[in-house]
This record gives sequence, C-alpha cells and structure tokens, in this order.
Amino acid sequence: MKLSAALLALSLVAPVSPGLLSVAPVAAQEADATSLTPAQAQAATELLLAAIQNNDATAVHSKLADSIQSSVSIEAIQKRLDSDLAISASRVVKVGSGYSDTTVDALITTSKGEVPALLILDEEGKLLAWKIGGDDSPIEATAQSFTEELAASRWVQA
Repeated sequence: MKLSAALLALSLVAPVSPGLLSVAPVAAQEADATSLTPAQAQAATELLLAAIQNNDATAVHSKLADSIQSSVSIEAIQKRLDSDLAISASRVVKVGSGYSDTTVDALITTSKGEVPALLILDEEGKLLAWKIGGDDSPIEATAQSFTEELAASRWVQA
C-alpha cells in the first residue's frame, strides 16, 4: 500500500478531537479592525499634509506615532522637508482600514505635477510611515527582484 493511501486510511479512522471541532474557520474575519474611522484618518492625513505643505517640521513631528517621535528629531524632519519638492496642494484619494493600522493614498501637487503619497496611520491617527513619490527605494527594488526570481523558480538568483 502506498504511503499516501495509508495516511488517508489512517486519517479516516482516527478519532476526531473535540477541541478541533470548536475552532472557528472565520476567526480572522471576526477580529477587530482598527478603531480609527475613515473620516478620522482623512482628517488626520489632511492635517499632516497641510503641515508638510507649510514646511512645518514641528507640526509634522507632533503627528508622528509615539514610537517614531521618540527616535526622530524635529531637525531631521525639517531637513527632509527642505530637501523634498514644495507641495502646492494635496488630496486624499483612498482610505483603507486594517487590523492595526490605516493606509491612506493621497496625491500631492508639486511643480512637477501630481505625485502619489502613501501614509500609514496608527489607531490614534498618528503617522507610522510615509512614502512620497512612485519610485521604489533600493530595498523595495531588491524585494521586488527577489519575489520575481522566486516566482520564476530561480532559487539561486533570488
């Protein structure tokens, strides 16, 4: 008898544990989503984008999540704001609520036209991460290349 047939036969005659029957297959669907509503996320994002547009590092710093705020200085934020393109306008395009954070897609208008922005907010509407512009950073490009190589079954190249 083949191994797969033996395992199938064994699984059919083995007693089923009562504990296994109580596991809900939709438990993940019942998990609580973030308490930040889409309206709150949009308002928080608009305040943050206004602070970025006004080149106000202090205001941006106050809108960072506590874990980020403690590791980033106002001076570092000001340096980044000074090096980025000047924003003349912005608008929220889409808000997506998750289980522990909220993702906000926005468009910012610069002298070079509209640029996509991605913002990740925590449950309090504070900024966890942002990405302005559509270009991949080196780590994103590396991750993309890695997944493409794996998908093509080129294990050594990955």
